Amino acid sequence: MKKLLAIAFLVIGMMVNAQKSEYFTISLAVDPNATIKENSPNLVAELEYVNNLIYIKATTQVLPDLEGGYWDFGGAGGLNIHLNRWKTSRAYAGGRLGIIKRDGNSYPLAGFEGGVDFDVTDSMFIGVRGTGDYREDFEFWGGEAEMRYSGFLRIGFKF
Repeated sequence: MKKLLAIAFLVIGMMVNAQKSEYFTISLAVDPNATIKENSPNLVAELEYVNNLIYIKATTQVLPDLEGGYWDFGGAGGLNIHLNRWKTSRAYAGGRLGIIKRDGNSYPLAGFEGGVDFDVTDSMFIGVRGTGDYREDFEFWGGEAEMRYSGFLRIGFKF
């Protein structure tokens, strides 16, 4: 009987841990520096799958008041690590690919990202995220492609 009880507690513990180890998130982020500099909100929406080792996400970013507008669509994926035994914070780093739309034209985007998220509750988190993107949309003004670095504050929900 004691062995059966011990096995039951072990299985229940594994199930509880597995539920926290794999989840989806939806989040909104803002780049405060670009928002102030461009006098236009620089907003990001993300839908993400997270497990113990990897993450995969779909993203969209908009700066509506820039000349020619700015809208990008893309995806990212990489590795993540939960930073404590309760899995209430995680760090992640990975690559990004996407398409930038400006004034009806499309331009490629490729880069990297990294960030840290902290749980506020079991279903809500806040975080910081940095990106470095090689962008070709500067051709819109006759410029050359270049790397652009951004920093974001984000808030999201797990489900």
